[in-house]
Parts: sequence; C-alpha cells; structure tokens
Amino acid sequence: MGQPDVLAFVPTACPRQKVPARPASLSTHAPNRTCRGRVMMGAADRTSRRELILGVLGASTAAALGAASAIRTVEAAHAVDGRTVVNAALSGYGIPVQDVAGYTTFVHQWDDGLFVKFQYPKSWVVSRVGSSLSAAPGKAVSPVSMSNYRTADQCALYVGPPQPKYRDISAVSVEELTALVLPGDATRDYSEYTLIRQAASAANASCKQYEFKFNSTTRSGYDVERYNVTSATVLKTCVVALSCSCVSNRIKSQAPALKLIADSFQATWF
Repeated sequence: MGQPDVLAFVPTACPRQKVPARPASLSTHAPNRTCRGRVMMGAADRTSRRELILGVLGASTAAALGAASAIRTVEAAHAVDGRTVVNAALSGYGIPVQDVAGYTTFVHQWDDGLFVKFQYPKSWVVSRVGSSLSAAPGKAVSPVSMSNYRTADQCALYVGPPQPKYRDISAVSVEELTALVLPGDATRDYSEYTLIRQAASAANASCKQYEFKFNSTTRSGYDVERYNVTSATVLKTCVVALSCSCVSNRIKSQAPALKLIADSFQATWF
C-alpha cells in the first residue's frame, strides 16, 4: 500500500498544496524547499546562535585590523604598538577608543620629495595619508590628517600651490595663510577668524606660529568656535603648514598639546 500524501504548510503568500511524503531512503536532514525557494535546514544543520555571533565578531575584527594595517603611514619604530592598531579599528567602527597617554612621531616622505616629521597624541587616529602631493594647478592639497574622533581635536598638513613671491614665511600674509588652513563651508569659501598671536617659532627658525579662533559649521548645521595653532614654513615657494585645532571650550586643557604638536613640526623638501 502506498504512503499517504502529507499536507505541507507554506507561507501565506503561497497556496496550500499537497506534496508527496519523503521517501524512506532519503535523509531526514535533507532541506525542505518552500514555494519561494527558501531552504529550511534540518536540526543537525542549524548553526547555534553563539557560533554565529562568534563567527561574525571574528570576521569583523579581522576586517578591522586588516583595514588598520592598510593605512599608509611611516612612524618611528618605537611608536607602533598594538594599541595604535586597535584604536584605528575601533574608530573605524564608531566605537570609543582607548585613552593612551603620551605622544608618538609621524614621519613621512612623499614621492614628490617633501619630508615631514611631527609628534601627535598616541590616542589619535591617522585618517588619511595621500600618496602624492599632485593637485590641479593652483590648488592646495592636504596630504595627511589625524584626530581624536570623540573630542574633535585634530591636526592636518596643508601644502599650498607654488607662488614665486614666497621667498620665506615672512612673505606670506595672515589672510593667505588662513585661506589655506581654515575650512570654509557651504556659504563661504573661508572661515571668519580672529588672530590671537603670530610669532617666529621658538623651536624652528624657518617656521612661524599663528594662533586663531575661528568659526566652523558642522555637517549638522551648527556653528562651532574652534581654537587653532598653526606652524608654517615656505619650501620651494609653497606654504607648508601643520594646522592643529580643538573646540574653544577645550582650550584650557588642549592648548599645551596643540602647541607641542606645532613646535615639533619639521619639514624639508628634497
């Protein structure tokens, strides 16, 4: 006597239908397919929730560490440690980074011949290092930047286009410098600023230091006042400047750190 038909229950979008019972010779763990082609796995084929979570975490951690290792930086040998890599990975996923005391040294030489060196806090994350200084004629470039994503403290290197009139940094006006290092927004090409101080750098005779307060508009449309310390020099008739900034309500705690970064700035163009 033949085996009776079995009524199969499928999603409501599909009609109820009769399907033959599974032959005894087939494994009881073979997948059943609904009318939508979705596979319902047998108990022996199911992956436990714990195994799935561990697998996803393992894959995302590996991807994050791989992305961090792909950052094109050249740092002092003593500066590279596991915390720097982990901070980069965590920041990439929007997770708060670990507070790390002290400073590390950024050293890089571009193919164009520009060599720069400066210190920055270990807890900051390098967000980009461009491979070239090439840009459209008459345009400035910012080949490297780094920041603390939680507090918005940051620094960035800027290289202006060649200007024959620039013999040294004394030939560069404050307006020309701020047009290079202070960001504009959707309504204007430059930020309004207040010059606090400008003076020759005590740490580097070829550099000049500037202190500003300026207004910056965030992506959300908020107008935020920031404090900036910039160390700048002229190499091959180009302004080369390291701009460091924080929000104004953090001046008291962060001004010494920003000045240390600016004081450590060294640049040579071979």
